[in-house]
Amino acid sequence: MRRSGLSRPEELRCREMFQANASMLKTRNQGAKARMDANEEFGILLSGLVSALQNFYRLDADLLRLGVNEPSLVGNFYRYFHEAVYSQFRDERLRIDLEYDKVGQEEAQKPRTGANSGRLHMRPDMVVHYRGNPQRNLCMFEFKLHDSKEDFEEDRDKLRECVDPEWLGYHFGCFVVFGETIERCKSEWFADGKFCAMTYDEMSARHAAQRPDLWCKVDKSGKMCLG
Repeated sequence: MRRSGLSRPEELRCREMFQANASMLKTRNQGAKARMDANEEFGILLSGLVSALQNFYRLDADLLRLGVNEPSLVGNFYRYFHEAVYSQFRDERLRIDLEYDKVGQEEAQKPRTGANSGRLHMRPDMVVHYRGNPQRNLCMFEFKLHDSKEDFEEDRDKLRECVDPEWLGYHFGCFVVFGETIERCKSEWFADGKFCAMTYDEMSARHAAQRPDLWCKVDKSGKMCLG
């Protein structure tokens, strides 16, 4: 059993809550239909990210010049992202929330797993999910300014944890770095042990191609990967 900052009873309870995720994710990764779903999800999220960045830098780039804090940037970005992706998922139960720190129906806080994280719980910048249903966690986002003095690796660790099928079981994790200009923005994507990093130009090219198979693939064992 992995070490964590939680007490043993808390860790066992969290593990019981997320055991169902492993079974669900295994099923989701089997068969052609599941592969199409994974491609579609990733395509919508990536296209939404590109569209939101374009609108943010077109309408709110002065926030970067004014040096406003990260929550203000993310709050404005959220409006554009929500507009870009919400209708495409075609499910009115889907929600996009900021600073959402709960998991499941028991009002428990999202737990950390890393023994060296220094924190017992996480409060992600933005999540795409079905509230109260940990089996339908789609994507967790973390954001940083390019010149932030905070530890980028802390956010990356949270995203690696969030896509662990034995823990929070998110389909994807995404780390976004706001650049001085849109061309200097970057994203890093995590999915169950898989990883890929993209510059804005690479994100934009995949968005323009409208080809899901360029975004998300399934290997011979049925596991989803990015590339």
